[in-house]
Amino acid sequence: MGRDRPLAALRDRLRADQTAKRQIVSSKASPAIGKTALVDELRRQVAIEVPGLRIAPGQCIEGYGGAEAYYRYWKRWGSCCRGSGSDSIVETLVSQAPTWLVQLPALIRREHRQTLQQEIRGATRERMVREIGVALETIAAEIPLLLILEDMQWVDHSTVDVLSALARRRVPAKLMVVATKRRSTRKHQAIRSIAQAGPPAASAVP
Repeated sequence: MGRDRPLAALRDRLRADQTAKRQIVSSKASPAIGKTALVDELRRQVAIEVPGLRIAPGQCIEGYGGAEAYYRYWKRWGSCCRGSGSDSIVETLVSQAPTWLVQLPALIRREHRQTLQQEIRGATRERMVREIGVALETIAAEIPLLLILEDMQWVDHSTVDVLSALARRRVPAKLMVVATKRRSTRKHQAIRSIAQAGPPAASAVP
């Protein structure tokens, strides 16, 4: 209740996303104010309103002993690569992002295993960031893609690397990233750098 205005703003931005203009939208609020409820309702509405929309939800998790690099993305791709249209996503990862696909062994077909092992030898962090940027652009070239990342106050550097690369790339894509974060007096330099580097469509929803 009482979220009609931010919901309308998010839906308007998603409609703009269908014109192949990538966007990054953030929502900042105090703890327990309803950020997750807002995102959940957005997912429910746009799944009905936008034909063929792919939604990949993810969440940053507070960790004290360190977290696996790109952990948030492994979980996201695991959910996105199942269901309708999943075969085309897997094929895109095979051809353009093999270093990501090998992290999801349940999705690897037997005929791909040997080829993938050869291709990922000597893989670097920079290569992984480059690969996922190209793969996402391919996936979102024709069908809109909504990436959701909650609790950005706990974001790790590998996730920031990917978001920063997505913000800087200029290839047209029907791609929208929605990120939520607790409002805090502490400035998160990594998140601030994404906003400064982001596309003109980068914006905030209260």
